[in-house]
Amino acid sequence: MRPKRISGNESDKVKATIRKFILAINYTIAVIICLTLVAQTQIPIVERALYGFGAIFIGMGIRRVVKTLMPLDEDHMGET
Repeated sequence: MRPKRISGNESDKVKATIRKFILAINYTIAVIICLTLVAQTQIPIVERALYGFGAIFIGMGIRRVVKTLMPLDEDHMGET
């Protein structure tokens, strides 16, 4: 018995689903970190701002890495 091959369309759907899941987890973590920092009163405001910006920049970096490693055709639709 030969294993079934995944067609190109199904492969793109799986790739898109995995990519969306990773990005959703990334955004959720960044939001949780920022909301936690807003609720903190023991940490000075400047440190909270730095940690918040750091979380956002790391999230943006992860987003860029995911989009680079898992490119989709719909990312380039507006660049014709």
